[in-house]
Amino acid sequence: MEKQQIRELTLQVLQKNPQTHVHMIENEIRQLTNEYDRHDTLALQEVVWDLLVQGVLAPGKNSLNLNLPFVHVTEYGACCLD
Repeated sequence: MEKQQIRELTLQVLQKNPQTHVHMIENEIRQLTNEYDRHDTLALQEVVWDLLVQGVLAPGKNSLNLNLPFVHVTEYGACCLD
């Protein structure tokens, strides 16, 4: 898959699940398309890191899971997803 396709699917997943785990994003993408395969995992990691650097995502899901691979959509990210 193209990285842009993975990014679009990732944003779609994050709209439904703003607090999640990187592996859950991958599982959701697999349910949305048959095109995603194991070779796309690195591209997904790049997309997640891009979103972290851009401030759309931040590490952590809740007070018990403050670090990666848990992530949440930031306030800024929520505006971007709308």
